Amino acid sequence: TQTALTAYWLTKNGFSFAYETPVAGLAWSIPFEFPIYQYVVALISNITNYSLDAVGRIVSFLFLSLCLIPVRSITKHLAFPKPVFYIFTALFFSSPLYLYWGRTFMIETTAVFFTTVAIKYFIAIVEEKKYGRHHFLFMLFMTLSLLQKITTGLPVFGLLGVTYVFLNIKETHSLTKGLFSKISVASFLYFGIPLALGILWTLYTEHIRASNGLGINLTSKALHSWNWGTLEQRLSFNFYGDILWHRIFQRNLSGVLGIGILIIALFSNTKPRIKTTIILSVAMGLLPLFLFTNLHIVHSYYQCANVIFLIYAISVALGCVFSTYFNNSTLVFILTIIMVLSNYFGFSNEYLSAIKEVFNKQNSRDFAVSALLKRVIPPEKYFIAFGNDWSSSFAYMSERKSFTVPGFFSQYKEISLHPEQFIAETDLGAVVLCPPVASPTISDLLQWSTTNRNWKIGEVFGCYIATPEVSLKKEDITARSDCQGNLEATSEVQVGDTKLLSISGWTTIYGERALVPDRIYISFTKEGVSEPIYFEALKINRADVNAYFKQPNLTDNGFSRILNASTLSGKYNVSIVRSNNGRLESCQFQKELVLNA
Repeated sequence: TQTALTAYWLTKNGFSFAYETPVAGLAWSIPFEFPIYQYVVALISNITNYSLDAVGRIVSFLFLSLCLIPVRSITKHLAFPKPVFYIFTALFFSSPLYLYWGRTFMIETTAVFFTTVAIKYFIAIVEEKKYGRHHFLFMLFMTLSLLQKITTGLPVFGLLGVTYVFLNIKETHSLTKGLFSKISVASFLYFGIPLALGILWTLYTEHIRASNGLGINLTSKALHSWNWGTLEQRLSFNFYGDILWHRIFQRNLSGVLGIGILIIALFSNTKPRIKTTIILSVAMGLLPLFLFTNLHIVHSYYQCANVIFLIYAISVALGCVFSTYFNNSTLVFILTIIMVLSNYFGFSNEYLSAIKEVFNKQNSRDFAVSALLKRVIPPEKYFIAFGNDWSSSFAYMSERKSFTVPGFFSQYKEISLHPEQFIAETDLGAVVLCPPVASPTISDLLQWSTTNRNWKIGEVFGCYIATPEVSLKKEDITARSDCQGNLEATSEVQVGDTKLLSISGWTTIYGERALVPDRIYISFTKEGVSEPIYFEALKINRADVNAYFKQPNLTDNGFSRILNASTLSGKYNVSIVRSNNGRLESCQFQKELVLNA
């Protein structure tokens, strides 16, 4: 959703170098990668009026599919047999990693495509030995790769640079000539420009992020350990057992079979070009793990950047070594089929259930909270959220700008107690608290919502949401009504030093026609006191009510209100008042409640 959030605001604001990803508060810009994929998605969505979700996923899979073009060209350029490409295609499009992540709203496949095209032109440069269009195209696609996702392009860029120097030294039989010949000096240009542009973009984004209160915690210096990991991680069993073995080889390369194929090919009596290709492909597949160790441990999608190269190494081993030098095409066919079936088996076990799962506001906290935020917050206002790390899920699905506060934010305590100091209260549309978090507590949120302000708090999927309250007076009520619904729960809960009163239920105007009230109020009439007290409730979605009326789109039929019970004492008659097309109606259902007596 962070990628999607960037694309969404590009559809609203147009292209900008300091593009907005409004999940970290003011200022809204916290740029990381150059937004090539995001802008392509935004542009197509705007032109076609198709759903941004659908376009994002289709474009991602399109870039994945386009990788076949440079791979085919590389295979032909290296004069490898045709089966190499067919084997690669079969393994690539059965790989659980790419079948799952290739269809998500992410930049990974775009970066892999640019990187693969750059390799294609690098091979042409090595063969050509003179400056030409291949050099320009290598510079272009290597630059795009580094700008789109530097952790994808950088390991490949480094290996290609070392390979180029090595080949020059080997050809000239001299270290000096290899490093300082005309061709070598020219190479500084087409290797130096992508690197320089990548560095300049990184410096620019660091400068922009530093102007954001959270962004200053997201600079390269602040994230050094997070990005690169530690020596201890590189030597850990988790790294070799889970990441290298399970995620990569066992899940996508048939485990022992894939490793065995590579070992046999490397120790076979085959052409140096074939061995070199396999070795370099394996190096491109493994180097990112040792460079960005922590990122690969934490994020299961990061392997999209490098598994493609291991797949190509196995394809070359099968298509060149096993097919040509062992002269056994039947064996190659059988091994390929076994690997493909192994991939599909792994996919069905690891990913298929996740792909089939349907998420909506009836079964998903993020959908339910986001739908409510979209409804209650005007488009020009923002929200602050706690307990969702700095995930963009609420911000993207609600289509509202936010400060979703992570625990590592240096001023976390201050914002948890005084959110209005970080986003002006006139611009603040909601505060969201999703336990468990140490701070703020629901007691803190209750105190904030009633100190010099009049905000209501309700509960949705375990999250507490505070929004401005619209007051009601008794004289505003114009009618009594026989309402559909129920006042279900009035429970007291002790949270720390605060006793909470939670009131919930549901009411509809005509459930069969999917008509619901505009607003819902809870009335407290104290015994012996004629004037009731009114509290606006937060309208929420109730899946059970939807099912009862057979109206899946019947939304906001429920209500919830959280109160500080210590402010009330005595015996109360609790009832419901609702707004129906501007007319306020008092409903027939009620409960008696005794508080602090």
